[in-house]
Amino acid sequence: MIKKVEVRRRLALYEKKLKEERQSIIAEMDRMSEACTTLAMKRIWQNSKEYLELVTRLTTLNEVSMDIIDIRCDEMFADEF
Repeated sequence: MIKKVEVRRRLALYEKKLKEERQSIIAEMDRMSEACTTLAMKRIWQNSKEYLELVTRLTTLNEVSMDIIDIRCDEMFADEF
């Protein structure tokens, strides 16, 4: 039982870190998007290497978050049976 509590605590910590990192990435994307004053600048930003890296990181973090949710659900179903 102690191991389950520890796993749940660690998952919660990971979720918190993921949420903070996602918020940081979204804030950076918003900041850069707001700095673009024309559609041409916005297109350049959205086609840039930096934008692609941020989108890739955000996608990866979202996938990891979904995996954590799956782990939690699996654990809850295992506890019921």
